[in-house]
Amino acid sequence: MSTSSKQPSWVRAPSADDADADKGKKKAHEGLDDRPQRKGKKQADPEGLPDDARDHDDTTTSTMMSYYGLLGHDDDDDQHVEDHGTMDELHALQEPSDKFDSDEGHGAQEEEEQAQEQEEDDDFEEEEEEEEVEEDDDEEEDDEEDDEEDLHELERVRRNFDRQLHRMFGSEQGNQLRSLLNTLKTQDDATMQLVALQELAEILSVSNEDTLAGYFPSDAFVKELVRILKGEDIIPQDGLDLDADMMLALALSGGLGSGGNPEIMLLACRCIANLLDAMPSAVTHVVYHGGITVLCQKLKSIEYIDLAEQALSALEKVSAQLPRAVTQEGGISAALMYFDFFSIHSQRTALRTAAACLRHMDKGGFAQVQEIIPTLMNTIAYPDRMVVELSCLCWLRIVESYRAHQELIEQIISLDTLKVILALIPVPGNTNAARPSTFMDLLRILRSIVKSSPNLACELVKLNLFDILFKVMTGVTSIPEDTELLTVHLTLDHKWRDSIYTMLKIVIDCLPSLPKGGQFSSKRFRHGNMTRSSPTPPQAGNDDVRVAMFGGNGAVLRHTNCLLIPLLLETHLSIVNVRVRQQITHLLVKLVHLSPEAELRAVLRDIAFSGFLASILTQQEHPALVTDALHITEMLLGKLTDVYLFDLQHEGVLHEIELLAALPTDTATSAKPGIATAADSNDTKTVGGSNDTTETSQSQANQADDDKQDEEDEESQDDKAAASVSRLLQRSGPHYAFLRSRFNLGSTGSDVNSSEKGIGQGAARLYIVQLAQVILQDVALRSVVHAPPPASAQKASSSHTHGQLHMDQLTQIANQLHRATIAPLDDATITNALSTLYEHATKTHHGISSFEWRTSGLLEALADFLSKKDNVDLVGNTPPPRAHRCALFQDVFFRSQHDHALKLLIKRLQELLARFEQHNVITPLDSSSSDTFRTPTAILAKQLRLRLTGNGHNVPADYRHLMVSTHAIATFHVIEEYLLARLALIDKTRAASSSLSSSASSVPAPIASSTETPIDPSTDVATDEDDQEPEHIDEMDLDEPFMEHDSPEAQSEEASTSKSAGKKGKWQIRFSLGNGTAVHNTDTIYHAIHQAETKQRAIGATSRNIWLSSYPVTFNRVWVQDDGKKDDKTQADTSFASNEEAKDDNATEPTPETSSSAQSNGEICAQALRVLQAVHELLEKAKLMDAELSHLFISRKLTAKVNRQLEEPLIVASACLPEWLYELTRDAPFLFPFETRYLFIQSTSFGYSRLISRWQSLQTRNHQHMGDRGGTLDDAQQQSLMLGRLERQKVRMSRHQMLDSAVKMMDMFATSTSVLEVEFVDEEGTGLGPTLEFYAATSKDFCKKALKIWIDDDDSYQEEPKERNAATTTQYVYAPRGLFPRPLLNHDPRVLTYFKALGRFVARSMLDFRIIDIPFSVAFFQCVMDDRPIDSELIKHVNPSMARTMDYLQRFIDQKREIYKNKNMSAQERTMALEKITVDGMLLDDLCLYFTLPGDPTAFLRPDGDQVPVTIQNVGTYLDELRDAIVGKGVAKQIEAFRHGFNDAFDIQDLKILSCDELVQLFSASTQEDWSMTTLRDAIKADHGYTMDSPAIHHFLTHLSELDEAGRRAFLQFTTGSPRLPIGGWKALRPPFTVVRKVADAPLTPDDFLPSVMTCANYLKMPDYSSKVIMAKRFLTAVTEGKDSFLLS
Repeated sequence: MSTSSKQPSWVRAPSADDADADKGKKKAHEGLDDRPQRKGKKQADPEGLPDDARDHDDTTTSTMMSYYGLLGHDDDDDQHVEDHGTMDELHALQEPSDKFDSDEGHGAQEEEEQAQEQEEDDDFEEEEEEEEVEEDDDEEEDDEEDDEEDLHELERVRRNFDRQLHRMFGSEQGNQLRSLLNTLKTQDDATMQLVALQELAEILSVSNEDTLAGYFPSDAFVKELVRILKGEDIIPQDGLDLDADMMLALALSGGLGSGGNPEIMLLACRCIANLLDAMPSAVTHVVYHGGITVLCQKLKSIEYIDLAEQALSALEKVSAQLPRAVTQEGGISAALMYFDFFSIHSQRTALRTAAACLRHMDKGGFAQVQEIIPTLMNTIAYPDRMVVELSCLCWLRIVESYRAHQELIEQIISLDTLKVILALIPVPGNTNAARPSTFMDLLRILRSIVKSSPNLACELVKLNLFDILFKVMTGVTSIPEDTELLTVHLTLDHKWRDSIYTMLKIVIDCLPSLPKGGQFSSKRFRHGNMTRSSPTPPQAGNDDVRVAMFGGNGAVLRHTNCLLIPLLLETHLSIVNVRVRQQITHLLVKLVHLSPEAELRAVLRDIAFSGFLASILTQQEHPALVTDALHITEMLLGKLTDVYLFDLQHEGVLHEIELLAALPTDTATSAKPGIATAADSNDTKTVGGSNDTTETSQSQANQADDDKQDEEDEESQDDKAAASVSRLLQRSGPHYAFLRSRFNLGSTGSDVNSSEKGIGQGAARLYIVQLAQVILQDVALRSVVHAPPPASAQKASSSHTHGQLHMDQLTQIANQLHRATIAPLDDATITNALSTLYEHATKTHHGISSFEWRTSGLLEALADFLSKKDNVDLVGNTPPPRAHRCALFQDVFFRSQHDHALKLLIKRLQELLARFEQHNVITPLDSSSSDTFRTPTAILAKQLRLRLTGNGHNVPADYRHLMVSTHAIATFHVIEEYLLARLALIDKTRAASSSLSSSASSVPAPIASSTETPIDPSTDVATDEDDQEPEHIDEMDLDEPFMEHDSPEAQSEEASTSKSAGKKGKWQIRFSLGNGTAVHNTDTIYHAIHQAETKQRAIGATSRNIWLSSYPVTFNRVWVQDDGKKDDKTQADTSFASNEEAKDDNATEPTPETSSSAQSNGEICAQALRVLQAVHELLEKAKLMDAELSHLFISRKLTAKVNRQLEEPLIVASACLPEWLYELTRDAPFLFPFETRYLFIQSTSFGYSRLISRWQSLQTRNHQHMGDRGGTLDDAQQQSLMLGRLERQKVRMSRHQMLDSAVKMMDMFATSTSVLEVEFVDEEGTGLGPTLEFYAATSKDFCKKALKIWIDDDDSYQEEPKERNAATTTQYVYAPRGLFPRPLLNHDPRVLTYFKALGRFVARSMLDFRIIDIPFSVAFFQCVMDDRPIDSELIKHVNPSMARTMDYLQRFIDQKREIYKNKNMSAQERTMALEKITVDGMLLDDLCLYFTLPGDPTAFLRPDGDQVPVTIQNVGTYLDELRDAIVGKGVAKQIEAFRHGFNDAFDIQDLKILSCDELVQLFSASTQEDWSMTTLRDAIKADHGYTMDSPAIHHFLTHLSELDEAGRRAFLQFTTGSPRLPIGGWKALRPPFTVVRKVADAPLTPDDFLPSVMTCANYLKMPDYSSKVIMAKRFLTAVTEGKDSFLLS
């Protein structure tokens, strides 16, 4: 195809031929004549100009104007060609470059240019004079424009300097470019062309659009470069002088008459590529001059591989901007034609080019797509990961382009393609799994395939697609053959939580669509038809192969149901996203509809499906969920009447339906029931249960919106898509309510559209009420139909009253339990009531339902019975004490550790808690849809504008109206320091000058500049009230919202004689918001605004968008004396509202409409929580708590909400977390798993900088997962990376004095927020590896016996061993039950120093995310956290041998008491009897005990205790003092020193949400780590010479899995610097553990080398050993000899 006649439709050819040089010069003069007429004043930004263009206007635009004036052409408008692509602009680009076509008259041209420059200078001087006069006039007319005129003056000076600079250098550069262009046009000198191209390539490689725009004639250069690239023959003319070397080179390369010089063509192509890099707008010139055709020709007929690869690089840059133009020229097939011949880098470039061109392909390009399919089938199985990921991107673009054409999709996608795609899904254990970003591409590919082609959807089902997705969602490696076992211990893997929605959509599209008529019809209630509709069987007549497959193959349907239904119920509990829940209920509707009666009976036999439906109907989160639940109820009643007629009543489903049916309908919006139902349902599933089941046009629009939403999800990073979604979400109507529900955006905690809550409004509400009424009619009819025959009327009567009798019995039990809390009741009655309750709970498999617990009053009665405190004020008629009631309950229900009734009780309480809790996740105020697509750190970079208003005479007039722009997460203390510094300067000026009053008006107001602020450069201030773009804020000056601010207050001068004469004090700033609410200076700015706005919006007050407008804040300056009192006069000027800390009023939502019970949802949740707390406490005291019971106490729904809440960075960083989150974590931490509670501590206790650092690390990790497609960070992300930058403090120390250096280091940096990094003397290692080894080595040093700070069960240690290098096992304390402080009976400050340093060491390890290994005892943390048991129990845990000794002595005391109780004995007889007391035949005196600590005669229990023997008279005193020494005063000082040291970092009480056992596991290696082959294969990554299928990797993983405990610790110490894995095991290592190939140097073999490691990166360099035995030997040698040193490998 010739390119000379074919041009892109958006580019037109010039209307005239090339003009001569004189004409070009004339145009240059015309351009210069126009320039002096332009005014120098800064003009307003044009409408529609992007924000980034306004930001760079001062630098970019002026530079382009100066180049324009000097060179006299309009090439600076190249950018407009890219933006608009009009013929006029392209023509304007062609004309000025023509002056370079002539080589004649160069001297005259230079003279003209000099005259032109002189004329320009004169004009510019006149312009300066005119503008100065204009400025003087403006200043006289309006003094408020001074600052603006100053900026204009600076702009004018800068422009003048730019002109002068360009006069010196611009003309030289222009002459050089002219010379290069003329050389390129010359076709008779190949050498000069080669040199010119080299020089041009170098210039372009170091240039950018700013440096080239204005004087680089891109069109002329592109024209010549394309001509050269075509490869026209270069034949030397007569007289051309070429040296012999050049002639030889041209001849060998074919440059003399054989199609062009390849070197010249290569350089021309490189120049084009460099030009497109430097000036992207030049791409239009490349297209216009046929550059794409030439590049494609070089790729299709490869003669020189280097030229082809360079052409491919240039083509990629063109495709990134004009993909359609490349596609029209056959660029896709050209890029991939010789794919296998390219280098790996060029292969990636080719795929990127194809991926760019494949976006939005049409049917006209299908031939090209078919041509590259074989290549893509080959590349998707390549060993290079990046090639595979780019291939997946190409497949994604193809299927998304043709997903509306089923026949085309089926031509492209084959069965082999589906197999390859499924093989890349990251199933646990899959060694070829794709990265997270590619996994999302794979899911989108599958989604487009199944949505387009039912045939391919069936093939995917046959390829076990559902099994694969099940493994991904649950994290299991295999599915049991008996799928009915999946209902037990099914949990979700939250690694792919964000992908669950897409996976559910894939499954939904794989199933056949619901019928459009019958019970799912939108016309069902159109004419007031309230009769029930018979279930519609799956229709096979619509030629849907999915109906035939699922309807005709019972095994497939059985497997699908057994696999998906338990998974969907678990996902519904674990995910709080309403969009995901809508997909779950819709999928369940499809499954129940498809399944016949026998199938449902078998699948739902062991599943509490009625409880699931009752939960949905009770919560009423969305009308679509309620509608789906009603449809499922209707189908279950029709198919399994005998089962669910009673079960639905038992679980309270029918009760909720009765409440729904009794609700009033909104007749004003539902005059036409049939049509309005479909139109206003917010989701077509509300009516028909499917996106494709309704028959109205509105449902088709909803379907289109769903497709549109999918596209917007896929391009969520695109700002235009986000802005479009934001505009759509602001519109009203059911159409956009559907979009809001789909996006789950555009809503905050208080801004959710009321029509999308509960059962909605209008037609959706009407449809739900009518459907509920129909179901009740159906229930009544079926109750009559299924009634027993008259012959058994008596039996029928008893059956009819069975349910009521059951409720009466439960109510009677509740009354008895309630009486036991208010009046005396004998144990027999209480035990009988509890036993009856136990029998009811175990009578059936499901026991007492949660509905029966609530409605019978049992829940409230049991809550009072177990948790109601004793009333000590009552005299007589007192009820049994709480401890006694709990003991009776324990005797009945704790018959065994795994009692069925106890488990059912916990499950029912969890159901009640999940069903009735209304805790709301708080999101930032006025958050837009684009904020949802932003990264957490980018959200934290958002700024607020505050309109400060000063009150009182202490604030000067110039500072009473200020506009401050600062980060939302900054504190008011930042603003206070800023104001105090400036006001103090004014006070000093007033004190120094007596004539200040006459010159007060001349005090300049501060301008918006961050460098002007000496105290805090993070605050930008402007004197006007216009909204201005805030400047960059220095993150190092932001206040820490969670830590105490250590920076000094801004000190003001004592110049106010009326206030501070003779009184010492300081100025302070008191802030209040516009509504009068006073705020603390330590509060974050957003926190104060959030609290105030929440209150205002709760009462319906009008509100503003806090991000788009300035927020009013009032401040007063007050003088505070050192005694804390304000000055009297200042006190009179200050009037603030009460400063109570408001709780989050929007933390709970309104209760659903059908909740007509006397108890509110909050009361039900509180009662269930009280019972759970009591039962958990009893199990802990009885020591019956195990892993299974602990798992039952975890609330998956609340855990999901907490995790979701902690993902809101602005809310967390501003300390705006809802009150319910603090209450639940404090009062009921057992509701959440350890990971969630630890995340809560990290988010709220570690400080702002580490909070930001953690989010940044997550963002960086996600960016790395994006791979080659990750792109670059935008400005907001770059700024956010500077927000919480942690300072790193490096400390160098010696290994020989590790502990002493650690104590000193912890003392020096006790309160520092820096991250500590350690280096060892005389070692090259630095970074994470040596730091982890320092923490590991110091952990061991703290356990040494020589310190004498721990109780030691091994007394074999010698103070000074004879051999210095003796076995180290005797150096360390032997404490099988964990470390506990040794009693400190003699004051030793060294011991307290060690414990204080230990507290700092432990806290620092948590802050810096370092791993330590100190085996603390549970008793130690019980004492530290003030959660200690009684002393006797504590001693048994700390020192069992001592406890046995004390029990032995207690027997002497018991006999002594028996003697004293005998009143018949005389004093002499009593004395003799006491002396003869023996225990096990031993007298007390035979023990030879003194008042010293057993085992340590130097530790005195009293002064001179070694001289005081223990006798029968003082043995009781001895035991008391011994007990106090072991667990009382003897360890109190050490415990307090540990607390004090820990509190230097953060409050140790924050750890109370962790149990003592969890704290022990956190700081020691007591947990069992998973080193199985499956875990190792999933966590370890092979790279650079290895794959996961390499034999060496297999040997390595096998070797690791076979290591013993000591071998594991030694291996981890060698490879990571720490002897144990972090929390989460192998998968939690960051960076991931990577094994690469270490190449052997000849003549040595790999078996001759040892492995080496980069501990900072968890990077193991392992030779390719020949066998597993040699590998084990080499690792043993490396681990043994390579420890305790960091050297270069």
